[in-house]
Amino acid sequence: MSASYLSIQGLIKTYPPATGKGKPVVVVDGFDLEVEEGEFVTLIGHSGCGKSTVLMILAGLSDATEGQIALAGNELRGPGLDRGIVFQSPCLLPWMTAFENVMLSVDQSKTDWPKAKRRDHAEKYLSLVGLSDALHKKPAELSQGMRQRVGIARAFALTPKLLLLDEPFGMLDSLTRIELQQVLLELWTQERMTAVMVTHDIDEAIFMADRVVMMTNGPRAKIGDILTVPFERPRVRHELLENTEFYALREHLVGFLEDMHHPQPASPVSV
Repeated sequence: MSASYLSIQGLIKTYPPATGKGKPVVVVDGFDLEVEEGEFVTLIGHSGCGKSTVLMILAGLSDATEGQIALAGNELRGPGLDRGIVFQSPCLLPWMTAFENVMLSVDQSKTDWPKAKRRDHAEKYLSLVGLSDALHKKPAELSQGMRQRVGIARAFALTPKLLLLDEPFGMLDSLTRIELQQVLLELWTQERMTAVMVTHDIDEAIFMADRVVMMTNGPRAKIGDILTVPFERPRVRHELLENTEFYALREHLVGFLEDMHHPQPASPVSV
């Protein structure tokens, strides 16, 4: 097994045929990736290429058909508190307040801490995502963006070895999305935990990541290319948008995704 902090070797995910007949569907076929400790990696590709499948296997919420995954030298099997997950929808328990939703994960992961320390820990992360004044509000009283802030706080409060993000801003309007990208990056910069994020947004993939991993189309998807993002941290959005290298990276990603499009039938020629 590799000495990398997160090592994914020979990952294959196969689903049985939907009707019980026919051939099994190989969604991911030979996904290999090495991630260093503290690195932020984004996965990008067309819908159906297996990005979220890879993430769910890393989370332990889906089993790999073949392959090996190791985190900090230990083989990953099933879910665990060493991984924090932020979904597209934060999946908050509606009868609990923002504080109680975060405390739920803190109580499970910090069992040896006294109650006062656990409470301070939960409040700290809710404060860091800008929710100091909404600790005791229930999800129905919060906007979609505020709910996602709770989800981010809950994941970070675990202090996991690996942070997994499955299109965490996909349901937000563009302004809220930009705001929460910054919130997440600032929090990640403080904690510097290893992160893998799935996104469809090219600009987001570049802005957030140290490396962008591009996946080929499914079925039998695998890594098609990996782009190293050279910009130093912390990153300032308007400075990146004024940098010609940003647009060169963007063009590289766009070109890859365009090449991955399935061929379209030719249009009839008018005569």
